[in-house]
Amino acid sequence: ARWHFLTGPPAALQTLSKDVFQLGDIGVKLDHSTRFLLIDHKGRLRGYYDTSDATTIQQLTEDIAKLRKEAF
Repeated sequence: ARWHFLTGPPAALQTLSKDVFQLGDIGVKLDHSTRFLLIDHKGRLRGYYDTSDATTIQQLTEDIAKLRKEAF
């Protein structure tokens, strides 16, 4: 119920991916990055995580738990 996903015109998604989130070009097929961005309840970027690395997933889980404590 709390997840928010980004969608929109390809040009806007390209700008966000490359210039704002620094994930690079989305490509013609609108490919997704293997990186996950953790955004806090105030809309601040708190971390980048490579979803292809199992150890990074554990770190992401721990960081989410920390943010949940901050938010409440």
